[in-house]
Amino acid sequence: MIDERFKLPWTATHFSQAFRKIARAAGWPDDLCSMDSRAGAVSNAFEAGADKADAMRTATPTQMSTTMICNRKGVVQSSRVAELRAARRKGREQA
Repeated sequence: MIDERFKLPWTATHFSQAFRKIARAAGWPDDLCSMDSRAGAVSNAFEAGADKADAMRTATPTQMSTTMICNRKGVVQSSRVAELRAARRKGREQA
């Protein structure tokens, strides 16, 4: 990302300071980090039913393992899969 003021890439320190200033102004807690926005986006994408590869490309990690670490809704999704599997088994039993 390019810093509009200097036409150079943002430094990690400057980005962190800018994020904290905006977060505090928005009333967000100090334990919220900028990386939480990526995790939230990935989690929301999976909750919406997005394909893993699409979620990875949108969040820009280069490895699927990183994308899956960002997915903080794994428990909810695992429960949904378990429910779908149980419903399918039930449908087979009734047939």
